[in-house]
Amino acid sequence: VSATTQGTPPPPPVSTSTPIYTDSLISPWGSAVYGGTFDFANTERVYSGTQAIKASTTAWGNVSLQSWSNPQNLSAYSALDFWIYTNSSFVLYSALEQTGGYFAFSPAPTISANQWNHIVLPLSSFSLPAGFLANRIDLMSDRGAVWWVDDIRWTSGTSTSTPDTISPTVSLTAPANG
Repeated sequence: VSATTQGTPPPPPVSTSTPIYTDSLISPWGSAVYGGTFDFANTERVYSGTQAIKASTTAWGNVSLQSWSNPQNLSAYSALDFWIYTNSSFVLYSALEQTGGYFAFSPAPTISANQWNHIVLPLSSFSLPAGFLANRIDLMSDRGAVWWVDDIRWTSGTSTSTPDTISPTVSLTAPANG
């Protein structure tokens, strides 16, 4: 499949991104993992950079990241964005926590096996109360699994461009071997 766009594409959207994990945890984030073994400097499978978090979890094992001493004001962000790879598919449960034990859960996507899955969890899907200060991020597998997570960040994006109204030209070509 090939696609060609005619005309000039619109400019990319303006966005803000604050890393949480890129080859290592970014201060003030630390590890609060449980339910398995975890390697925060694994090089077996990496989406970007040179390292990723490898999680070998039991059911409900958790890549849990904490920032107890510096809760994060999420008002400037619209999503939690990261990449996951696994050898066997599973359902990913995600939660944000703030001091006092308030947990906010997001809808659970299924993680496809043998490929990097880009996960963007809109903060609106967590139904956070006003003034929510995140001090813990939980990423949980619904079953025992081996998985890698990489490039974890808070993101926001607002488009300052006009909508793309340029129609693409698409041509389909059958593979040479049938």
